[in-house]
Amino acid sequence: MVKKIKSLFLVAAFMTTLIPNCAIAASSDVIIDTNFNDNKISGWQLDVSGESKGSVKVKNKALMVNVESKGVNKWDLALKHSITPLEVGGTYKVEFYVYSDKQESIYAKIGDCNDPFREYWNNNWSPIEINRHKKSISQTFTVTNSSDAEEMAFHLGGELKGIAPCKIYFDDIKIIKLSSKNDVLKYNFNDNKIGNWKLDLVGDAKAFTYVRNGQLKAQVFSKGTNRWDIALKHAITPLEIGATYKVDFKLNARKDTSVYAKIGDTLAPYKEYWNNNWSPIKLTANTPVAISQTFVVTGQSDQEEIAFHLGGDLCLSRFCEISFDDICITKIQKTVPTPTPTPTNPPTPTSTPKDPSDILYYNFNDDAIGNWVLDATNGAVASYKVEKGEMKLHVDAAGESPWDVALYHKIPSLKAGSTYKVQFAIKASNDAKVYPKIGDVGEPFREVWHPQDWMALNISANRLLVVSELFVPNATCPDELIAFHFGGSNSLILPNDFILDDISIREVAPVLTATPTPTPTVTPTQSTDILNCNFDNGDITGWNIDTNNGGEAGYKVAGGALQVNVQAPGVEQWDVALTHKIPSLIAGTAYKVEFKIKSSKDSKVYAKIGDVSQPYREVWNNNWSPMNLPANQTLTIVQTFVPSVTCPDEHLAFFFGGRNANAEPNNIELDDIKISQVIATSAPTPTPTPAAPAGVINYNFNDGSNGEWILDTANGAAATYAVENGEMKVQVNAAGENKWDVALYHKLPAFKVGKIYDIKFKMRASKDAKVFVKVGDIGEPFREIWNNSFNEYTLTADQNVTVSSYFIPTYDSADQLVAFHIGGKLAGEVPYNLFFDDIQITEK
Repeated sequence: MVKKIKSLFLVAAFMTTLIPNCAIAASSDVIIDTNFNDNKISGWQLDVSGESKGSVKVKNKALMVNVESKGVNKWDLALKHSITPLEVGGTYKVEFYVYSDKQESIYAKIGDCNDPFREYWNNNWSPIEINRHKKSISQTFTVTNSSDAEEMAFHLGGELKGIAPCKIYFDDIKIIKLSSKNDVLKYNFNDNKIGNWKLDLVGDAKAFTYVRNGQLKAQVFSKGTNRWDIALKHAITPLEIGATYKVDFKLNARKDTSVYAKIGDTLAPYKEYWNNNWSPIKLTANTPVAISQTFVVTGQSDQEEIAFHLGGDLCLSRFCEISFDDICITKIQKTVPTPTPTPTNPPTPTSTPKDPSDILYYNFNDDAIGNWVLDATNGAVASYKVEKGEMKLHVDAAGESPWDVALYHKIPSLKAGSTYKVQFAIKASNDAKVYPKIGDVGEPFREVWHPQDWMALNISANRLLVVSELFVPNATCPDELIAFHFGGSNSLILPNDFILDDISIREVAPVLTATPTPTPTVTPTQSTDILNCNFDNGDITGWNIDTNNGGEAGYKVAGGALQVNVQAPGVEQWDVALTHKIPSLIAGTAYKVEFKIKSSKDSKVYAKIGDVSQPYREVWNNNWSPMNLPANQTLTIVQTFVPSVTCPDEHLAFFFGGRNANAEPNNIELDDIKISQVIATSAPTPTPTPAAPAGVINYNFNDGSNGEWILDTANGAAATYAVENGEMKVQVNAAGENKWDVALYHKLPAFKVGKIYDIKFKMRASKDAKVFVKVGDIGEPFREIWNNSFNEYTLTADQNVTVSSYFIPTYDSADQLVAFHIGGKLAGEVPYNLFFDDIQITEK
């Protein structure tokens, strides 16, 4: 059966002519809008220099400049207004009315405040002649340059035509941003034009569209069978693979209904790059809904569109009217964050057959490519196919960054706190690297799984590498993928061929705390000791030396210490490893690790506590850093830590091999090695406010007091703070250079290591701004216990942001604070105000 499709440029039944098309109907981003109806000068200033004289005031709801003397140069008398820097490539409209009491002329311009005094608009370098009749100026221009300080200016002096004294009047002065170079699509329908929107109807679906009162409206009379039987669409230029875009629009409906919105292919295979995470948008009658989401494009075709599906099961009633407004697609940036360092043990697991609990499973036996997508950007050249039951990837050019050659597949959202296993097999024709990850498709680009220590996996030529690891996501990503990055520095030799097979992600039962089987051979001195070795009795039982890849070493107890003699380092740091099994440490419990170590030559050691075997998790590792050992100097380590997982088979390991061994032979001496559970003995925490005695701090500011809050400013920053109307108000007048140049902070009592603390607060800003919040050290080493995963909070003007999170202190410190950093680039357009309320930190 052939489907009957009606493609309409529809108008309302009462209209008799086709509404003209408009490719981009732009939203109004106002830079300046002054009409002086309130009798205020509104930011305008009169610059008077040289021999010129004049004054400015509002008269009869217009801005009047009284020119007494014009001076020598046209800029000697100038009416000015500073503006936010305009976007290079952006299109703007400038409008104003001007007149005078005599035959005069003025020179109008928009451009730099200072050297080199570039002008982005200036009426084509021509003065504007004026008289008693009000003259209207309305022109558009595209910005070709930008600077840190820009202005709109009217030059009234010097050689310009006219004679002083005179009076010049200005009114309704506007600069409006029409479009951005990054705008893909922008409609606000204020001109009541439908532009290039079209309505597709299939089968017996009936509907029409029209524009009225600055909104695009769709009236549905018969919903058809499928949701796409009624589709409101607009073609767009193909989006850039790997780039980040933002989609915004507003919806409203007269009756309860749903809309399925998507951005993707116009034709088969109908890939969707954005679709509200595959979820229809539910509309409650007469309740506006605003959508604003970012996404990363994972594919490309010659024909792409944004589409709103309104039919089938989405339409809940026989007749429905849906309104659309402020529809915008904007390119934000090119992706992507970079991983770094190195794994501490090479994984060598094996793959498993398909399981009913699979989130993703491909063995490619059907020779189908499925939903895998290959992206090649920044000069990268690559191709892929499935052949003989394997995914084959050929790379000719690697681009600049690892993600410039990326093979990915979208997956359903993994649940934070659940346990999953990821498995795959990979082989390369030449030595290479690959960086696999599972995480966000777009911002904030979190990774819930990646190779240990963020390091790409090494692939030896023609040797199969099989990866099988358990992981627990620490966040739920609403739009998630698994990706393999082959580009940039990961491609060591080109061209190169890769084979992937048996790729799976499955949910597994969580690893339960195992009954500790291996017990330390040295009797603990206290009930809290997990391991305690001082070697005074010469006992070496339980300690083992492992050597691989040509590593050579021996060990013994001498002089009340354990001595390791490294003869050859091998290739990797774990090729010479001293290990001791320990009972399983309990996730969420605080422990302390202590030892003394000395080397006969300058060298390094990487120490860790974690899995004996796969998935090689590490619950402590000196923050992933090898320790420097200067020759013949004793290094004493005392650190507390809280395991994030419970490892059923666990050990303490010291890695002396590979690059850690600076010169050999080398003698390394260890003593007083101890792991113990931390028993909290700290005094109870004080409470600054009586509202919550159990709290670390609790401020609702209802008493009008600043309490113990302190505001710091530095590097030219200027700000004030006070409690008003039950909120802490910070007024920022100058932002300084760094985010910490304006900082609101409060000292905190010591936290208890291993305890759980809640942190909550509310904030808003009078203008768009950002805030970085942290809990951590007041002074060096400036450790941060909590910091929203190093992410700033984005504040939209006059919208409240409520934060509720938790943290577990992993170190002892009696000198802590909570700080809100609002300076530098985080600051909005100054001056502006920030408001904070209901700030609480409480122990669970």
